[in-house]
Amino acid sequence: MTETTDHQGFVPPVWLRSPVVQSALASAKFRKRGASDIEQAAQYHLLTGGSGARTSCLLSRHPQSRGLVVILHGWLGSVQSAYVVSTAKFLFRQGFSVCRVNLLEHGDAVTLNPGFHHAAEDADLFDAIAQVTDLTDDKEVSLIGYSLGGNFALRVARRLRSQPIPKMRHVFAVSPVIDPVTSSPMIDAHPLMRAYFTRKLRRWLREKTKAFPDRYQAGNIAQQKSVLGMSDDIICGWTEFETLDDYFRAYRLIPEDFDGCPARLTLFGAFDDPVVNGADIAAMAGRDMDVVMSPLGGHNGFFDTVRGPTFYDRAILNSLSTRV
Repeated sequence: MTETTDHQGFVPPVWLRSPVVQSALASAKFRKRGASDIEQAAQYHLLTGGSGARTSCLLSRHPQSRGLVVILHGWLGSVQSAYVVSTAKFLFRQGFSVCRVNLLEHGDAVTLNPGFHHAAEDADLFDAIAQVTDLTDDKEVSLIGYSLGGNFALRVARRLRSQPIPKMRHVFAVSPVIDPVTSSPMIDAHPLMRAYFTRKLRRWLREKTKAFPDRYQAGNIAQQKSVLGMSDDIICGWTEFETLDDYFRAYRLIPEDFDGCPARLTLFGAFDDPVVNGADIAAMAGRDMDVVMSPLGGHNGFFDTVRGPTFYDRAILNSLSTRV
């Protein structure tokens, strides 16, 4: 049964209520401190999709595992993104094995594949996650995705209707991109967010073109001043899409996508999110999923204390614990 709430369990102090502060804290490097336990336990694995596209993951097995949690980072992030490491170490210390997976074109997967794999493609990532579920003896698997990774996580859930992953029990999406058409312009509308993402996109562009100079040329892409401008040049120049809107529509989600999904779904969204349209997340209510909305929280934030755990960390743990 869908539940849509203004969740009263999340009430940050006044000085933590800015969406910019919340969003900045999500990626703050200090959140990665004290993660030696999961990093020492981490095993590197290559994963291969049905098309032959490869990505990688870091699997940290807990010696008395209560279940496996797979984590997907957001756009231009990686398995070492602060919000991913923070949640991974929190859940690991609560007794769960954790596997951090790189999206295609992220982390070392940028140079693993000569082909360009855009965000509208999810079949290879689905295959990779199915492989991850077979790397441990855990009987139950959950999936957490952030932002664009939340969109991918939900598309994994959508595929479960016709391609079951028997162990997959629960899919969580934190600040998920639901409709890229409405969300993408929000980045450029915010100067700090625009600067952050254009810097990361230029870094990605340098890495991809350096690895495969015979296939990709940066041209004037890096000279663009906006995320949408750079994205338009890349998508319309490197893929089959004629317009950026066509591309965005290819991975837009609607509530009906999840009719009959065998896994439980939980979405966390904030109406003050500067990167993703919170109204899009709220509009997913009406189907068999829990939609937890807050007026505050920013993007991937939800801090009511600086050092965490975050509100969604506690909520996810509670959901996992009531099932174990």
